[in-house]
Amino acid sequence: MKIETDNETYKKFKERIAEIMPEINVNLITEDNMLRKLGFVDFVPCTIELQATKEQLEELYGMCIQFEIDVFNTPDGKYPSKNDSYYLKYLRYTWIADWLRENKLYATYYSIFLWRNKYDN
Repeated sequence: MKIETDNETYKKFKERIAEIMPEINVNLITEDNMLRKLGFVDFVPCTIELQATKEQLEELYGMCIQFEIDVFNTPDGKYPSKNDSYYLKYLRYTWIADWLRENKLYATYYSIFLWRNKYDN
């Protein structure tokens, strides 16, 4: 699937995906540095290709959400330490879940998640 984004997000996304789900391929198709040089935009727009199955995207989304759950699910209910390994994973990876949501790549997993929570109570 092809996605429009900016070059910085592409680089960050590609790096983070390689760390947690190397089976997902993220490739740069095009970028237009000239738009930034001419002053039309403040970033370098680009098109990337994401080679992943729906199941892989669902797993990735779930993994990123779990990082957020793990960091704030503390026995004492306190905010985690900034050096805590769960907190560092939270900072490094949870933005991916937001990015997937913004690009409408999460719908299946997220819909199931909402549905299960609605009827589990």
